[in-house]
Amino acid sequence: MFLSQYLEKNNISIQDFAKQIKLSRQQVYHYMAKYGTDKFNIPSKSVMLRIMEATDNQVQPQSFFLDLQVHMKEQRKNNQKRRNDEKLAGNREMGEAEKGV
Repeated sequence: MFLSQYLEKNNISIQDFAKQIKLSRQQVYHYMAKYGTDKFNIPSKSVMLRIMEATDNQVQPQSFFLDLQVHMKEQRKNNQKRRNDEKLAGNREMGEAEKGV
């Protein structure tokens, strides 16, 4: 479960949760930000342990990496498409060179 989902489900404000785990409200916002935004931040191990304890283990470390995993998967897919496109363009250019075009 994502931290934002936990807070919403349990009707806990970000400010109250931040106090509970002894962090600033802004730090909690950063942990809830989407990957790729300049606000995105992954909690340290000690902070993750506090979050897990405060949420009765409903928020797990992997939830902080899920956006990153999705982004990396999209990036690999885009890189593979780009390589395939470059390979096709290279083959086309090679074929034209052989024809004397």
